[in-house]
Amino acid sequence: MRLMQTRVKVFDEIRDHRRAGEWCLAFQRVRYLYDTGESQDGFRFIWRRENDTQQAARGQARIPDLESALRLIHRAVERNWGNTGQFELAAPETSDSCDYDPIEIRGEPLSASIARERR
Repeated sequence: MRLMQTRVKVFDEIRDHRRAGEWCLAFQRVRYLYDTGESQDGFRFIWRRENDTQQAARGQARIPDLESALRLIHRAVERNWGNTGQFELAAPETSDSCDYDPIEIRGEPLSASIARERR
């Protein structure tokens, strides 16, 4: 069985603040280029080592906490990355409750949209 090769072209990157000599989490706007000739635009999290090289982890990057992920995503929204007008990212209001309205895309809950696209 032949494994599909994928290359990634990075268009832009936002890094979480760090101290010199430490790893840092980055959020990238990318294009995945498949050996079939197809491509897909999207986003990914990736770690950068202390020497500034990327830590490729077979498509997985451990996110230490949601605050780190949301901070990077918020900065990407501020830079107008992928602004399709299909949804708005807003910080949740301060509340003692953990009840948040689900994100909707084209009037459909995000979880339903993802499930439909995976079929």
